[in-house]
Parts: sequence; C-alpha cells; structure tokens
Amino acid sequence: MNIVHFDAHLDYTHDVQDNLYTHASPIRRCRELDHVGHISSIGIRAARRKPFEESQRDGTLVVSTQQFREMGPQAVASAIPKGS
Repeated sequence: MNIVHFDAHLDYTHDVQDNLYTHASPIRRCRELDHVGHISSIGIRAARRKPFEESQRDGTLVVSTQQFREMGPQAVASAIPKGS
C-alpha cells in the first residue's frame, strides 16, 4: 500500500518525550508497517531537519507548499509513484 499524505507538517518525528504515538509521528509509524510501500507527503510548509533527513533516507517524496505552487497540481500528481 502506498500513502499520499496531505499536510502542512511532516509528522515523521520518532518520539516526543519518549512517546512513540503522538500527533507528530503518525507517518513515521506508517513507515514501520510491513505492508506500506511508498509515502508521498504533499504540502509540507515546515519540517525539522532530523525528521526530514530521516524521511528522505527512508524514501519519502516530500513536496513543500512552495514546490507545489511552482510545479502545479498535475506535475505533483505525476511525481507520486504509482501503486502496484
């Protein structure tokens, strides 16, 4: 299963005060599931460095709000990997 995540935030934080299940981590928890393939996060306007770098290491496509404006919706949709 591939996930297309529309949000202003990356939601890829590993933990908040040792809690793995918070508002800052649902996409990170999805990445850990065996049946999740590719994740695309669209509309991101703010991301901390470490979660962003970890998302990139894990293969997440991140499209910022600025990139979305520059590319346009058709190009962004085309950049999202197709499911199998």
